[in-house]
Amino acid sequence: MSVLDALLAASRGGGFEIRYAILNDNTEVMKIDGLAEDGLDGHWFFYLNGRRIEAAEIHKIRIKSGDKILVKFVE
Repeated sequence: MSVLDALLAASRGGGFEIRYAILNDNTEVMKIDGLAEDGLDGHWFFYLNGRRIEAAEIHKIRIKSGDKILVKFVE
């Protein structure tokens, strides 16, 4: 399972929407639960076990049991 897979599973279980695209083998997260990254108002940041990871790579980064994922929207 990737970070993106876990995020999608969380959205189904938690009842929130995620809009994303994978273009040129890079993930672009556009909106999570109504917060949109449009380049002007804020950006999504992703962390795995306290370490920042590239948002463009979340579909490639594999996770294992016990890993902690944190997603922040920073304005």
